[in-house]
Amino acid sequence: AYERTDLGVDVASYLHWKAQEWGATERTVMDYASILHRFTIHHADLSIEAFDGPVGVERVREWWDYHYGALAPRTRGKVLSVLRDFFDWAQRERRGPDGRPVLLENPAKQLRAPKQRQVRREPFAGSFVRDMIESQPYLPDRLGVRLILQYALRRAEAAGVRFADFDHGRQTLIIVGKGEKVRLVPLPDEVFWEELRAAEEMLGGPEAAASLPLLAKRQGSAAFSRRIHTPMASRTVQSWWYDRAAAAGYCGDRPRN
Repeated sequence: AYERTDLGVDVASYLHWKAQEWGATERTVMDYASILHRFTIHHADLSIEAFDGPVGVERVREWWDYHYGALAPRTRGKVLSVLRDFFDWAQRERRGPDGRPVLLENPAKQLRAPKQRQVRREPFAGSFVRDMIESQPYLPDRLGVRLILQYALRRAEAAGVRFADFDHGRQTLIIVGKGEKVRLVPLPDEVFWEELRAAEEMLGGPEAAASLPLLAKRQGSAAFSRRIHTPMASRTVQSWWYDRAAAAGYCGDRPRN
């Protein structure tokens, strides 16, 4: 519906550019669209030209405060970042009948992002890490727990790891993380690599294991479960982590179908 407005046409063009030329992921485009959709509907009677000059700055500020004023600084900062990027694009791409830019300056850049307080993060207790690792009888599960608790991988990142992503020679792991960013994680722990080699042999050797995900889904009852070597969905990752905590005695067993 928002694309039926003058401003919505520009938003749709911007999102297309963001995906096709800038190379944003589908998730990023959806996040941006959710913010700009609300911005467009609020200003359904205006075109992009209405945001030039001091009046445009006040319109952006009013909308930002009205919809996001009570939210956390991190959320407010993200919204402001999206608006700045959209208006940057409009400055470059949108031209009037005379060929001149319709915006002389970016109204969102006149607003200051709120300060974000540092969140104090407490490390996991050593006993918890030890219990979680030592309570996993299945080697790939134990390695997955190590990656999360000792090397700070997100659970979704650990679920996407394949045996082929490990470099035994350099003792590193290639991770494709949030926003499709690729990073190299050093794993300077000989015990980890010994357990990894044992896990590969258990699955038929390095060549047979290479294409398999490190963490495998399970199917069936607790007594007669079998592992399905396909990538986990986000919901399955949560269930897998719950089961790992249950094995260490930190929660009750999860009901199984």
